Amino acid sequence: MPSTGSRLSGGAPPIRIRRPTFNVSEDAPKYFYRGEKGVTSLLYALSAVFPEGERMFIDAVLHYRDRITNEALQKDVRAFAGQEAQHGRLHEAYNAYAMARGFDVDPISASVKERNALLKKRLPPVARLATTAALEHFTRRSRSTSSTRCRAATSCGCGRTWWCR
Repeated sequence: MPSTGSRLSGGAPPIRIRRPTFNVSEDAPKYFYRGEKGVTSLLYALSAVFPEGERMFIDAVLHYRDRITNEALQKDVRAFAGQEAQHGRLHEAYNAYAMARGFDVDPISASVKERNALLKKRLPPVARLATTAALEHFTRRSRSTSSTRCRAATSCGCGRTWWCR
């Protein structure tokens, strides 16, 4: 796994860009979660949010890349962007899988894209960065695995480094 190799802010583990693939058998059940329509539909809808959400995270962090002088932090920012892009691609494949099974997730994705454009116009960059850190923290804490995917790090020029572990 590619890694930045840096250990910033109290020894946080390096960001590792994982490259999982979406391999689900074509004969997998339409309602994959225990045959439950509601839960399966909720999971498909949640996945529809992720590609545009990942793009928002990448944009929020990369906004500050020209202000970062610490080489290790620059590597972490690049790794974070790479990991989020990979995660978005994985959800795009999953969303295509959902569409092929009759779940129209495109309106959800389009709505998120519109909302992100509006947020970009109305919120200052530091607020979008803070939102990214908060949402990364939430998603990290809501998962039961110990992977290092969730870590947004950048310095906004205000003397603070934003982290999610």
